[in-house]
Amino acid sequence: MKSILKYLFIIIMMLMLVSCNSAFNSKLSAENASHDTIYLNDDLKQRLEPVLENSKRINSIKKWAEIKSSNLMDTAEGGEAKLYYKNGKLEKITTHYLGETFQKITVYHLSNEKLSFVFDKFYQYNRPVFYDSIAMKSNNDTEFFDLKKAVITETRYYFLNDKLVHHTDSEDCGAPFDSEYLNELQKEIEDEFKRLKVISQEP
Repeated sequence: MKSILKYLFIIIMMLMLVSCNSAFNSKLSAENASHDTIYLNDDLKQRLEPVLENSKRINSIKKWAEIKSSNLMDTAEGGEAKLYYKNGKLEKITTHYLGETFQKITVYHLSNEKLSFVFDKFYQYNRPVFYDSIAMKSNNDTEFFDLKKAVITETRYYFLNDKLVHHTDSEDCGAPFDSEYLNELQKEIEDEFKRLKVISQEP
């Protein structure tokens, strides 16, 4: 009986989080999928101007010609990918993954259907979504699941001429990273990007 109740509670919590999905995505599209220029000095701003201008263009698009949606099954609770098209070209991809202990939202901005800017927003929950006040008391804990207490990390990746040239992480205060590390990051991002692009070829 307890396992059934736990299962039902998880489903209810997932539905609540999914219902917030459109709010998260609309906020990201309009605001958060942007560049934190605090971490960019004047030289970087000038170098990254094509990336900044491209993101400004994409964020200004109010009506898309087509939006494709696809379920993602990489986590136990799943997720969703959306591909945005304008004038016959793929311009943007968003993904939203849900887990028992986290959720992750990623926005890809493209230039000529190649990576230009990638924004990650990761929510690390204070407790698993099924961890209610009853679980808290039975474990002599002082907290139960509260989305407002999630630790949020934001990461930005800047691409020029098919190369990751700059990366900022809200936990690192914009500290520069060496080229070897950037190359590893680029491979990870490109592998995921290629996997997502396959969705564009689906009927």
